[in-house]
Amino acid sequence: MQIVPFPVQEISCAATGGSIPPYQFDYYKPADKSYHYLPWRLSKASDAWSYYNGMDGSNGTGGNNTKEFNIPSTTLTLQSNNNSVTLTKGGSNRSTVEAAAKLGALRKITFPEGGYTILDLESNTVKELLYDTLVGPPT
Repeated sequence: MQIVPFPVQEISCAATGGSIPPYQFDYYKPADKSYHYLPWRLSKASDAWSYYNGMDGSNGTGGNNTKEFNIPSTTLTLQSNNNSVTLTKGGSNRSTVEAAAKLGALRKITFPEGGYTILDLESNTVKELLYDTLVGPPT
């Protein structure tokens, strides 16, 4: 799907048939203008908050195709009696890329009167990992 701004025109019902200027909508586009399309809606290239991150390694393609699950690399070791089985699944890059997450999001609304509102989309951040504090280190 191509990113195309479109106006919304309000039509007057007055007998004069006066024209009212349209609302204008502007969307975030890549800074380098080399990519003008939205990502595929089923793309697995997403960060931990499910926003698009543009990481091609997250889409399940590649040499060994180990990314059938859209999760970071996860290893489980199962033990029963004297037997042990280790399974590794995932491998997706779930890091946040703010420029990719903004792609196609509403950036600016220009009102018919000439005023405008700019919407500033910001990525989520985590200041510190509290796992060890809340749960304790893995044993």
